[in-house]
Amino acid sequence: MSFMFRDARRAAHDDPSIVDANPGVHFPHLPITVIRRADGSGTTYMFTNHLAAISPEWKAGPGVGKSVSWPTGIGAKGNPGIAFTIDQTPGAIGYLEYSYTLHSGLKSAALQNKSGTFVEPSIESAAAALATAKLDENLVSWVPDPEGEESYPIVTYTWMLCRRVYDEPHVGQALKRMLLYSVTEGQKDSSDLGYVPLPDFVTARVKEAIKGIEARGEVQYASPGKAQAAGSKLERQVPIALLK
Repeated sequence: MSFMFRDARRAAHDDPSIVDANPGVHFPHLPITVIRRADGSGTTYMFTNHLAAISPEWKAGPGVGKSVSWPTGIGAKGNPGIAFTIDQTPGAIGYLEYSYTLHSGLKSAALQNKSGTFVEPSIESAAAALATAKLDENLVSWVPDPEGEESYPIVTYTWMLCRRVYDEPHVGQALKRMLLYSVTEGQKDSSDLGYVPLPDFVTARVKEAIKGIEARGEVQYASPGKAQAAGSKLERQVPIALLK
């Protein structure tokens, strides 16, 4: 895959490497047009992090970053811009957040993972990949090329950065209620929104981190059933799973 994003000008959809990986499928002799982010983004960081993990050539340059010096392609702003430009450009390929593929009708490719298996993007295949993550003391983990036959190879957590101490009690307590809701009742909405429910080992670590947030010495918080703030996307060193 990385060769297409390094220099798509020399590649077409019937490139031998693509045809060989898809026996029985007819591909037109149509040039590949890469659509990539024009703005800096976490999506780009995650995507280039994977490319660097599977391709020494990519790792040597353009490398990994929220914004890189792309050797080819057409830039578009944000996930909506990527989705629109792919839809309007014959032969285009690109990368965007999974939730946008659900609602835009764009087709996604099955990708070969580290085990050699071609896996389609789904909540289940992303969950399998994220379950291999090892969280550090700050609840951070990257899985640029996850293990497992059922793992989709391009996934990430994202985080909310929180203060350890909040001087205004109502702010600290409201934040803790929202965070707790997000990793309990809020998880039920994750799949419908195109996000991956957090693994149990992650939610357990996050709950401990929430308890450690201090609101002027207060460390008590309401039960999930009494939470007033809802939301399925959170970040701290409080992870939330994203499939890209």
